[in-house]
Amino acid sequence: MIRRYQTFAGLGVLTAFIIVGAGCKDVELGTPLESHSFEMPVSIAVHPKGYALVLSSNFDLFRKSASLRVVDLNLLTQRLENPPSNPDEDYFAHHEVILDEGAIAVENFASSVELVPSEQGGLALVTLRESAQLVLVDLIIDEQAGQPRIDLKCWSDGDSSGKGDFPSCSGDKHVLDLKYPAPFDVQIWYEKNAEPYPTGDITAYIGHLAGAAITAVRVPADRKTAPSELFHLDDSSVVSDQFVFSPETGFMFAARRSSQQSLFSLQFFDPALGEAAIVYQATVQSGLQNIGSRSVDLLADGTTATLLVRNPNMLIYLDTSLGTNNMPKNSYLGHVVLDELPIRVKNHKSLSFVTATEGDTLYVIDTVSMKLIDMRDDVCQGPFDMAIYESDGKEWLLVTCFEESRVAVLDVDEASDSFLEVLARIGG
Repeated sequence: MIRRYQTFAGLGVLTAFIIVGAGCKDVELGTPLESHSFEMPVSIAVHPKGYALVLSSNFDLFRKSASLRVVDLNLLTQRLENPPSNPDEDYFAHHEVILDEGAIAVENFASSVELVPSEQGGLALVTLRESAQLVLVDLIIDEQAGQPRIDLKCWSDGDSSGKGDFPSCSGDKHVLDLKYPAPFDVQIWYEKNAEPYPTGDITAYIGHLAGAAITAVRVPADRKTAPSELFHLDDSSVVSDQFVFSPETGFMFAARRSSQQSLFSLQFFDPALGEAAIVYQATVQSGLQNIGSRSVDLLADGTTATLLVRNPNMLIYLDTSLGTNNMPKNSYLGHVVLDELPIRVKNHKSLSFVTATEGDTLYVIDTVSMKLIDMRDDVCQGPFDMAIYESDGKEWLLVTCFEESRVAVLDVDEASDSFLEVLARIGG
């Protein structure tokens, strides 16, 4: 029976892992990075050209560094469509699709990666929680070779240095020291009527797990000028766990983490107001106490929000369309009770996917009926972050597997014969 409430004492999921999970692998301190692999991946983002950027955390700090690596989804497609007649164990790990040629070392405990794609490549923004930094990585698509690839660059010409075989980021154009500690999620902002991705300067909003502020950073479009902190929005005594921006309403929404019981689990503000923006706290449902939310996403309509909360563990659906006062209504639509401690939500068409890292569980929820339709415990150990990849009729859900240091790939096309099947487990 899945409708069971659980109460926990506020121990963070990753804190629990370092106690019970860090010793699962026999890794000595200072171990070099392994080729074609991950190191406790915590964030993933997909480039529409068919590449995924996987950010590893090196959470147990045993290796010399973590990494940001490219997964070639085009190559994975080819491998899945043309498997060998007698595949061995190495084939099923798909190490070849992890492109070490474009990997970079991430020298501090990392949190999240966000992409600003373009036809030529684009930009990746990476938050480093341990060192309180924002790292900017230029993405360059190389189509000169027979097989196109995406290269990562985050240093000035002739100025790269790294740990082991991977270069690391350096220089004020690529590494920005932040005023407030423990940066976590990062979300870009662009005006409501702009192109799908900005062509001018970028404003990136960063939530912090400490410091009680939301940081706004300006990233120049020409990338010849160093990024800079623009302003900080007062976040009172709360911390922002994850952002999502709605081009439909023009508002930014944030999941709010707190160690104190509170009804205020959703934050929102209007980024068009710049430093004059006020961070509002929304009461999402009367009569239910919880210790904060962990993730927020929007459905395709741009106004229905899915807010993941704990104690009780639920996915709450909210109508965030604008009311007569031109502010989000944030009115309650319904909820689904979850069995394990939820960590992330990702929506795709009429489905909501929720990861519960400690319970090794992936929940699948129908957004129309708001009913749980599947509860998978066989995807991988420690499912954490998620991303959607769509191309040539394929609809894939990519899941980072924290404990196994893998990325799982699921078919999420509801019309497919292999719907919700695991197509591949990359790495490990």
